[in-house]
Amino acid sequence: MVNSQIVSFFMSTILKSIPMKDNILLPRVLITNDDGIHATGIATLADVLEPLTKELWIVAPEKDQSGASQKLSINQPLHVQKLGPRRFCVDGTPSDCVAMAVHHLMGRKKPTLVISGVNAMSNVGDEVPLSGTIGAALTALMQDIPAIAVSQEAACHDTVPWETTRTILPLVLTRLLREGWKKGTCPSINIPNLPPEKILGYSWARQGRKNISVIDINKRINPRGQEYYWLEVKSPRTCEPQSNNEETVLKRGEVSIVAISLDHSIEINEPSVSFKDPPTEEELLTFDEKIDV
Repeated sequence: MVNSQIVSFFMSTILKSIPMKDNILLPRVLITNDDGIHATGIATLADVLEPLTKELWIVAPEKDQSGASQKLSINQPLHVQKLGPRRFCVDGTPSDCVAMAVHHLMGRKKPTLVISGVNAMSNVGDEVPLSGTIGAALTALMQDIPAIAVSQEAACHDTVPWETTRTILPLVLTRLLREGWKKGTCPSINIPNLPPEKILGYSWARQGRKNISVIDINKRINPRGQEYYWLEVKSPRTCEPQSNNEETVLKRGEVSIVAISLDHSIEINEPSVSFKDPPTEEELLTFDEKIDV
């Protein structure tokens, strides 16, 4: 298991000196995303993975499903369209795509690995639980299938540095697959918005805090006079003063890898509370003071 120290790309010649054909070759890899089947990110991911896998499957949403989280469409039918050999689109969420691929399209043989991405823009901090990219990877993890989520940091959707992805992602994946990671977790990879030659390596990090608590409700009127609404999520970057959270790692010019799991709980060392002893009036008055949000 790689520790939190930086793993350098350019100080080590190991990966560069080994021909790609001699690297790890995975039997079956499934890729999906939340930006949709026609997104540049998933095409880039397919190009990166072709030399690393014997059998590559692509099953992705028909349309952009950003913000879908881990939603499964249990209250509506799904439609699947075959676009080519082992290439399908589904009119559902990223998690629907994983479920459809694993339990139907790929037959009896499950994928060796599921990789979700490459997302156009980073997935860090408070974006993580909303991300369809990460949701798809966690859905694979629920099926006991190893999974990885990949995102490329960018200033905006129109300026994503895909050449950086093409150069850096093979190095990260090859090293990560060799070293392994903790069972029951999904590595979430975020690649910095930098030219490839300026990226120093990668570090395992903690999830940071990118505040997206500002949500604007934009009211509109359609031609029939009916009201409708757009949700606009504003996410100013606010980085905790910690040396090894994901945004700090990205700012250092390193690829950030965060181990995400299905367990959303944390350890709380507090005594049990009995309902036989109701809170006093004083305790109720000080309730807000005891909660640190």
